[in-house]
Formats: sequence, C-alpha cells, structure tokens
Amino acid sequence: MKINNRKDAHKKLKKYFNEKNEIFVSLHLNDNNKLVNEKIISIGNFDECYFNWGDLFDISLKYSLNYKGKIILAHNHINKILYPSEKDLKSMAVLKDMCIMYKMNICDYLIFNEIETRSYKND
Repeated sequence: MKINNRKDAHKKLKKYFNEKNEIFVSLHLNDNNKLVNEKIISIGNFDECYFNWGDLFDISLKYSLNYKGKIILAHNHINKILYPSEKDLKSMAVLKDMCIMYKMNICDYLIFNEIETRSYKND
C-alpha cells in the first residue's frame, strides 16, 4: 500500500480508532511511499497516551536506516476533535527537535478518528 497523503494514511489508521483508549501508532514508508511497517507505540487512557521516547526512536531509527524512508506518527482522539491538545503540541515540538538531531524523516504527525484525519504538516 502506498501512502501519498493523509487520506491514504487514514485508510490504514482508522482500524486503530477505539472509543476507550488513545492509541499512538507509527507508519514506516520506504522512499517510494510504500508502507513497509506499522507499529503500535503505545495504548493510553481516555485522554492521553504515554510512551517511552527511547522505544519510539529505537523503532523509528531501525526503519529509517533500513529503508531510508519516512515515518508518519499518529494518534487518535477519543472525543473525535481533531485539534491538537497542549500536550500534543509540546510532544510534537520535542519530536521535531529529536528528529533533527537523529536525522530521522518524520514526514507528518496525524490526529485521527474513525471518519477523518488531521495533519500537523498542513496546519
């Protein structure tokens, strides 16, 4: 499956939507945007998802180095509101800095529900 935009990503992500827990997922693409791996990073509670930064970067670096590709990070919002929370914005700022430091290509960060997906990149 190729993922060229957020609508393509949503087709893959919507299966992770659930009304009880936030779920944080990474999609790993090769340099031709073909999906080569998807991984649940964390399952949280009803309004946030805790994860270990080291685990996220271990997984992401592995696929970045093996496929020289791109990473899409995403999480669902149970309340179905696709605007980022204050915690989401802080996490994204940390992610951007770490990606620069580790030369990882996180091409987007998405918030999704069962109907649609919102992209940080396009906002």
